Amino acid sequence: MGFLPTYSLQVETSDNEHVTIEPPFTIEFEISRKWLMSANTCFLRIYNLAEATRNRLYKDLYQTTVYRALAFRAGYPDYPLPLVFNGNVLHCYSYRQGVDFITEIEGQDGQIAMTNGWSSMTKGAGTSTGDVLKALIADLPEIDGSAIVGTFDQVNARGEALMGNSWQLISEKCGNHAVIDNGQVVILNDNEAITGEIPEISSASGLLGSPIRTEQMIQVFLIFEPRLTLGQKVHLNSTTFPLFNRDYKVMGIQHQGTISPAVDGERKTTAWLYFGSQALKMVAGTPIQ
Repeated sequence: MGFLPTYSLQVETSDNEHVTIEPPFTIEFEISRKWLMSANTCFLRIYNLAEATRNRLYKDLYQTTVYRALAFRAGYPDYPLPLVFNGNVLHCYSYRQGVDFITEIEGQDGQIAMTNGWSSMTKGAGTSTGDVLKALIADLPEIDGSAIVGTFDQVNARGEALMGNSWQLISEKCGNHAVIDNGQVVILNDNEAITGEIPEISSASGLLGSPIRTEQMIQVFLIFEPRLTLGQKVHLNSTTFPLFNRDYKVMGIQHQGTISPAVDGERKTTAWLYFGSQALKMVAGTPIQ
């Protein structure tokens, strides 16, 4: 693994074009991806973009009907840059601080789909919950079509009519087991997981310090690891706390740090691993990377 990370940020502009921002521009980032029914978030700060670029990126917080795509990739030169955050720009503005012009971008993943999805349909007797979920997912705007849905094979004894906010209906049908991560809907039961690129968390793969038990979660700290994804199965291998060594399901990821060829900054990842009582069953599907 190359020691110095790099990044590529692509943002849709006010003139319906796209700007790609890469080193040597310094970027600070804070990414939060958690298994919740609410939208995942990112906060980016880029230094000293050209004035014309800053103007094209500007978006007011109250332009709620304007959708501008945002994709942030980051990682190490030894492998293709993973997709760390994929969503839309909530707002973007720039200001001068000392000698630097700073552009701040706040993004959300899935909020447009959660807010604007609307469904009106009827499903006959004998329709499985999984099939209903897939039909509701099709009504969500601005998301990737490759949803991952676990085993929801309960069958309706009678027909049903579904009308209302699509994401709310999905939440009710799956018991709050859904998330939109990197623009992709993933619905898994507690004992289900998907395959990720990082099969093990250990000191060799960047584990820092000792894992921390927090209720039903194990919290771990790593050197910046952008390849982790929500819902994936991972094996924890800690030499300082081997009591916790077993398979887990990733339920939360937070990335923080600075990437810059000019400024030395810290980069770290915090992950929350689900401490379930059942062996994990693997579900077919490929998370967006």
